[in-house]
Amino acid sequence: GGRLCSSFGMDIAGKRLADNLVRLNDKDVTTCAIQNLTWNRDRHLLLHLLKVPKLRYSLERRDNTGYTPLMAAVNLADLHIAQALLEAKASANVTDETDRSVIQLCALRCPKNRNEICELLQFHGGRFCHPVFKDAYLGNKATLSQALVSQSEMKNTKLSQIDKNGESKKTTKNKSLPDAKGGFRRAPEKKAGAASGGAGEGKRSHQLKEASGGRSGVGGAGVAGGGKTCIRRDGSGHTVLHYAAANGHFGYVRAAVERFPNAVSVVSNNGDTALLLAAKNGHSECLVTY
Repeated sequence: GGRLCSSFGMDIAGKRLADNLVRLNDKDVTTCAIQNLTWNRDRHLLLHLLKVPKLRYSLERRDNTGYTPLMAAVNLADLHIAQALLEAKASANVTDETDRSVIQLCALRCPKNRNEICELLQFHGGRFCHPVFKDAYLGNKATLSQALVSQSEMKNTKLSQIDKNGESKKTTKNKSLPDAKGGFRRAPEKKAGAASGGAGEGKRSHQLKEASGGRSGVGGAGVAGGGKTCIRRDGSGHTVLHYAAANGHFGYVRAAVERFPNAVSVVSNNGDTALLLAAKNGHSECLVTY
């Protein structure tokens, strides 16, 4: 009886909230309400709002943390909210300020429901930037050799991204960023030549830096390292070692460390080493490898 009364009360609250939002007819207010409900993990009210056909909102708007509602749901490891947002047509390939896609965020940082959420994201079109990262996340050593990339491929990757610059600039120009007051502002336009310099210090991603520890990530298939071959990095600067260590694949981690010892010291765009991810996700067995 208590549960029934509670559910009935939630239905009334949901209807009142939806009615008020419909009456206001303000897209920004409704979007803010969805963001708050997601972070508060208020599944019942959120599901109610997403099913109201007259409401206008954006599921791609970022809050003052830089996250969309789907990214927030994945960060909270909330499978049910993530599923509801995806069914409401939220993008499964949106990226954060370090160019991590939602599925990368899940594979690297999600403390629980990781496999279920990753499968859900893939079902709705979410993808890893390269198969080798997906295999590292799964612990499949068969493609470990693909973690290396030649300098010629590095140059080709850079050129291919320069060709796509027009599209990238359009996306950046129209992108809304959170300001200090919780509102949104237009992202500043990039100066000409910044993307093609290859060693500009103002960009953390979408370019290739020098191989000696520089961060890379051109469209999610960057490289880092030294010599004639380099270790491949994704758009946010993570290597296969990051993915394997974050998911506790001891055998893969040991093989990767033996093959690419310098990868241990690689730092991603948001400051994570593979060792740090292993510790954060509670995989103490992987720490022994280091």
